[in-house]
Amino acid sequence: MEACRLFLDLNGYTMTIDQQVVQVAVDIATRQMTFEAFVSWLREHTNPG
Repeated sequence: MEACRLFLDLNGYTMTIDQQVVQVAVDIATRQMTFEAFVSWLREHTNPG
């Protein structure tokens, strides 16, 4: 998740970091979250710089 946050930061975006980030990372690692669901979550938690 840190690599994702850094990529966004380097490209002028910020990701809202909250308690849910840990659960999302676990869900991705255990294949509980689809790519499409992650993209949707990321859009909801990302803002232009």
